[in-house]
Amino acid sequence: MNLIIIIFIVLFVLSFTDFFPLEQKSHNIIYGVAFFLTYFLFTIKYYYGGDIYHYVPVFDKIESFSVILAGQSKFKDDFEMGYL
Repeated sequence: MNLIIIIFIVLFVLSFTDFFPLEQKSHNIIYGVAFFLTYFLFTIKYYYGGDIYHYVPVFDKIESFSVILAGQSKFKDDFEMGYL
């Protein structure tokens, strides 16, 4: 299932709590949970995927722009020049 669809389903279910006769404190807690889940699920997609194991070492050990342009990068055989 797509991550966006999961986010919409979670928010749709949590939005029905507005129709329940709860105290204001309970509504505030549910709002905080919904806000945190939305934030977490929208930001996790940037570090979520099958190819992340290939790209994280490059981002952690990125060299200067001049080294990459000179073709002396440690990753020159693994990735294309335009990507680096």
